[in-house]
Amino acid sequence: MKKKILILWTMIIAGLSTGVAAQSNGNIRGIIVDAASGQSLPYVTVTVLNTNPILGATTDGQGAF
Repeated sequence: MKKKILILWTMIIAGLSTGVAAQSNGNIRGIIVDAASGQSLPYVTVTVLNTNPILGATTDGQGAF
């Protein structure tokens, strides 16, 4: 499970790294799911790495942010 979540985050960060250099604002949306069960994960903290100030959100009851 952790390996699949790590792969997901790696893909998200890789996709953002090209856009972050070109833009100073925008929106990031998604749903966090458990890799093994496919169930959404409510109330998970999501942060954007290498930002100052730190940017982030908490998923809602359905795992969306």
